[in-house]
Amino acid sequence: MSAVHSQAAIAWEAPSHDRPITPPLRVIEGGAAPRTAAAPRAAERSFGIGALVSATLVALALVLVWSFVDGLRHRRVAAALDGTQTQVVTVMPGDSLWKIAEAHPLDGCTTAELVGHISQANAVTGEALQVGMQLEIPCDA
Repeated sequence: MSAVHSQAAIAWEAPSHDRPITPPLRVIEGGAAPRTAAAPRAAERSFGIGALVSATLVALALVLVWSFVDGLRHRRVAAALDGTQTQVVTVMPGDSLWKIAEAHPLDGCTTAELVGHISQANAVTGEALQVGMQLEIPCDA
């Protein structure tokens, strides 16, 4: 055991002091300026209220635009259905409201809008659809 210690002592060299030792961190005197409590809080509060008002106005604008577009869509569908003739379709195995609407397209209506109309006009949902059921659907003349 003493031989190991003596070899370690021989192999060890003192660190070189050729270059100056610089500390990894520097201390800077001063720091943050003293903070006054009233001014920043008022600024933060006004920013919070401004952001809230802005978000509310944006949300209101989106609701108004959506309502306008939805109203246009309802008017377009009503115009497409106005004065159209109807036909009776018998539900076959494998049929769905979507398949029936796709098989009988109507100008001015999307398939989804036609499904909604058929469902409402016949007081039926897709789950209640049964083979042999008679559905009245709009058709182009």
